[in-house]
Amino acid sequence: MLPAPVGRQAELDRLSALLADDAPVVVLGEAGVGKTTVLRAAAAGSGRAVREGGALSTLAWRDYLTLERALGRPMVVGDGTAVAADVEQEIADGVLLADDLHWAGAATVDVLGRLAGRVAVLAGIRSGDPGSARALDRLTSSGFAVVELGGLDPTDAVALVGAVRPDLGPAGRRRVAERTGGNPLLLREIAVTGEASPSLRLALAARLRGLDAPAAEAFTLLSLAGRPVGAAALGEQAVRSLQDADLAVVTGDRVEVRHALLAEIAVADLSPDLSRALHARIARAVSDAGESARHHALAGESAEAFAAAMRAVSHTTRPGEQAAHLAVAATCASGPEADALRLRAAHALEAAHDWPAMLDVLAGLDPDDAGAQAAGHLLRARGAWSAGDGEGTRAAVEAGLGLVAGTGNEVEVRLRIERSRIPLFVDSDLERGAAMARDALHLAESTGVDVPRARYFYGTALAVLGEPEARQTLSRAIDEARAAGDTGTEFVAANNLISSHESDGDPDVARTLARGFIDRARELGLGEWERIMRTVLAALDFHAGDYDRLFAEAEDLLAQNLEPRARDQLTEAFGLALVDCGRIDEALRRLDAASDDMATDFRGRMQAQFVRVEAALWGGRPDQALALAEDYLAAGPDSDLNTHFGAISRAWALYDLGRDPGGPVTVPPQLMLRGVPLEVDGIRHLCSGEQRHAAEKFAAAADVWQVFHRRAEVRCRWAHGEAVRSGGDTAAAVPLLLAAEELAARHGMTPLLARTQRSLRAAGVRRSAPRARAVGSRLTDRQQVLLRLVGEGLTNGQIATRLGVSRHTVVTQLASASAKLGATGRTQAAALAART
Repeated sequence: MLPAPVGRQAELDRLSALLADDAPVVVLGEAGVGKTTVLRAAAAGSGRAVREGGALSTLAWRDYLTLERALGRPMVVGDGTAVAADVEQEIADGVLLADDLHWAGAATVDVLGRLAGRVAVLAGIRSGDPGSARALDRLTSSGFAVVELGGLDPTDAVALVGAVRPDLGPAGRRRVAERTGGNPLLLREIAVTGEASPSLRLALAARLRGLDAPAAEAFTLLSLAGRPVGAAALGEQAVRSLQDADLAVVTGDRVEVRHALLAEIAVADLSPDLSRALHARIARAVSDAGESARHHALAGESAEAFAAAMRAVSHTTRPGEQAAHLAVAATCASGPEADALRLRAAHALEAAHDWPAMLDVLAGLDPDDAGAQAAGHLLRARGAWSAGDGEGTRAAVEAGLGLVAGTGNEVEVRLRIERSRIPLFVDSDLERGAAMARDALHLAESTGVDVPRARYFYGTALAVLGEPEARQTLSRAIDEARAAGDTGTEFVAANNLISSHESDGDPDVARTLARGFIDRARELGLGEWERIMRTVLAALDFHAGDYDRLFAEAEDLLAQNLEPRARDQLTEAFGLALVDCGRIDEALRRLDAASDDMATDFRGRMQAQFVRVEAALWGGRPDQALALAEDYLAAGPDSDLNTHFGAISRAWALYDLGRDPGGPVTVPPQLMLRGVPLEVDGIRHLCSGEQRHAAEKFAAAADVWQVFHRRAEVRCRWAHGEAVRSGGDTAAAVPLLLAAEELAARHGMTPLLARTQRSLRAAGVRRSAPRARAVGSRLTDRQQVLLRLVGEGLTNGQIATRLGVSRHTVVTQLASASAKLGATGRTQAAALAART
């Protein structure tokens, strides 16, 4: 175990506590303050296997470099989700130490965010660097705790100076400590020079004055390279001189500057001519084309930089890396060629889901090139939609068309195809959307541009309208997209084909399709689409009433960084299932935690609102449910299929209040929705005392719901029996109610079970009143076992080994148990469970 750094015991204690709970944490501090030392000491103190990797300033463009350095091998080929799964499997119960993330690319930081809560992550970020805010925002938004590292207090600072320079007297030690603000690197450097220098720049200059010319040049070259360099390239004597001066560290045959801050100071003092000459030398010495391109560019060798950057593009399949190389090439090109390269880079960043970087690249397009600007607006529209910004999508499409309308070029065709999304998904004007999508498909077919995507939009419009040829159209779009290598369109079309079967076809076919596309996404390394398809399958589980599977999947998936619309869909299904199981407070607590992240368009708002409607209704607050349902129905467009479920909630709230639920409702033609008017009519007849008509309507509704929507089926089975009972035919009602009771109990639908048993007691069948459940009783047997083992002091990895499950299962289940108990972490949850 490493000794504790001087003056850092409090920070180490906090890091140890966070590591014990597998909480991700980032250490933040200025250069030279000792972040790496503290991180290494904390990791070593955990007693777990440690994998350490750091970002490098000159290789920030390389996707996953930090992770590859930590694991000692390349990452799997795939998107960020697939890479995160690869790292998770490799780290297991160990600790991932990821340092210098202010230099890491967006892809690396994104993967670390995805790993939050799945493996123990210790990260380091230097404050004040241009990349610091971006990295810190991404990590904190994923749940990373922040430990800020300041300067040493005066006593510890003086002690450190004394350890470095025992010959200095007390007054000299205090002077050095005061001038450095307690920064350990400054303390060491100034103490070593023997000069009371006011800055590290003077201290480093004093150190360099003692070097011979070859060593000084080697140090400068190392500083410019920004990463380890082979010792042979520097010269044996120069390397030895740098070691003797404590300016470089040698590991095997690789040499690097002892601290990055020293390198930055050395580079800042270079003359422009010497800097260009050394960059040219490095460019010709390195073997990596991408690195060579950047040094050629810094040397002012544009032609060589362009050639090297394009070689680098051809040597990688990772979208993020391709985009970075294309951006370098674009800076070395001029005219239309530069804009073409920027657009290629932006397309690659779109594929990598790196929207901020894509927008940065698009900002460099020639403002006078209408075609390039229009193509940029097309990409902005797609990025805005993926981010859940419907109005941003509209604005970008219209801006693009304003530049190229009437030209008939390829960009105009693509924009017109993309525009058909807006009436369908933003305005919910289905008739106009279908007409626009049909016209866009004809345009695509006549020009041969983006036919699969146009067919996908048209098939989606047909599906929403309930047209029978919808599924055939979407299936054809899938096949065409797959043949064209357009995996994005292939998967969005598959998603909507599954949805069509879910609501208007065969849910079993939908389930088979979802599983098939989960496998396809896994084969292609498309981890994000794998998770989206898992979310689709979880929604099917919700409709089927398979809540145990839904809960397990939802808790797993929601702990990750899901694409916004998939997350909203899953949040709604999870919340409604919790309500159905009587876990209403938990449903509302989870919804409150998720609300700020849900999409800002009407769809995201309505998904949250509907959970609140149902929570109030089945939580015994019909007056509140009615008010929420009225707001829900007023806010949602009639063309949105989900709105129609609100009519049922409103009718039941009015029934519970003893009020007339109103006249019949009309719904679109989808098979699932045919149960809506039947159930509402049943409630209306039940309220008016027409029990025979009510029973007929509820029985018919239950048969419709049985295929598509289990929670509604159980509700109508109970209502059927209640209508028969309240109509006076107790003998016929009892078997109906017993069947409804068995169905509600099988699916764990506690509020409906209570209503059914109340009806059975009214029919003379003995039933005990349901008892309120203690909070602890909501824990599953597995969760109780896990918390007992936590209480015994076992780590998540040790628990996984003992129980023969994955470590991720342990983490997910402990997070769920903590949420149920209202605990802030595994340790508090274990204590609460023990008391319960």
